[in-house]
Amino acid sequence: MSELVPYTEDHLRIREVLIKVAKRKSVINYTDLLKQSGVRHDMSNPHDRGVLGNLLGDISWNEVQEGRPMLSSVALHAGDFKQGGGFFDLAEELYSISLPSADAELKFGMDEMNKTHEFWSK
Repeated sequence: MSELVPYTEDHLRIREVLIKVAKRKSVINYTDLLKQSGVRHDMSNPHDRGVLGNLLGDISWNEVQEGRPMLSSVALHAGDFKQGGGFFDLAEELYSISLPSADAELKFGMDEMNKTHEFWSK
């Protein structure tokens, strides 16, 4: 097992919203996630998108280290309703898998979202 990433206030706020969404077996887009968590970033700003991506990555990293599915699987792009590229890069690293195509990513993303819903809705 690897080291856990220390959480900031922003991590905790975002994680709390993600857990609520997962318990409802639902999904949330990145903009609504920021609004509901009170974390002040702007999805039209590339730097802020990167910051959110890092926060989500840290949360999913810690979740998997603790034996849970990637919690950020319930956070999706508003446009195409799929997880971002960083999600799949992290998944390949965490699970030592290869996701060589958009179809493979879509299947993994759906499977991980279902595992997340199942875990948190218990």
